[in-house]
Amino acid sequence: TVTDPATLRSELRSIIDRKIAFDRGELDEKWRCVASPIVVDGDAIGAISVSGPADEMQGKRLEEDTAGLVSSTAKTIELELL
Repeated sequence: TVTDPATLRSELRSIIDRKIAFDRGELDEKWRCVASPIVVDGDAIGAISVSGPADEMQGKRLEEDTAGLVSSTAKTIELELL
């Protein structure tokens, strides 16, 4: 869990820039989640996320594979809503 204000601001900036957020066990150490906003006309109108058990959602599977699928799906939904 991020507790330092400067680190939190940096993390939030990264989330905004990348349009992807991770829960790496901050709420429940046994679960991981990756999420991406659905943005239309500059407004976040929803989000898509995938959650799973920590032993299945780690490393490349979480950081690259699942994150890529979630981000791609959010983008596809955005394009459908234009």
